[in-house]
Amino acid sequence: MDIDFHVYSDEFNIKKSITSISKIAFHKDVIKFTYKNLIDTEEECFEWHFFVKHKGEIWQIDIIHIKKNSLFDGLFEKVTDKIIKILNHKTRLAILKIKYDATFKIPGVFIYKAVINDNIENYQDFLKWYEINKNDNLLNWTP
Repeated sequence: MDIDFHVYSDEFNIKKSITSISKIAFHKDVIKFTYKNLIDTEEECFEWHFFVKHKGEIWQIDIIHIKKNSLFDGLFEKVTDKIIKILNHKTRLAILKIKYDATFKIPGVFIYKAVINDNIENYQDFLKWYEINKNDNLLNWTP
């Protein structure tokens, strides 16, 4: 299970970000968290990844703190809007089935691209597709 949050701000201060995030990190259900400082990369962000145990399941909650007016400001939301507009019942089911059948963590954008661009319909075909495409940089992919 995976939940992503994108937070945008003008001010980037690692101390303030840590202070805000610590309120989540100390929750009793958080079993692990990781952090990446990508402020000096093209992403211009801080990444926080929390692993939360809830009712016997491990959830990954990603909070990506993105600098406003950076290259990726609003990009993910625009891609999501495009995906939503072109999905139909068949593609939606294929995406959900591949995610459900996955035996390892796969960035969702690979699944969306495989289904939407290349008409992949099941996990076995996706694995073959992924083996060929897993090293692609999909940061700028849009359907």
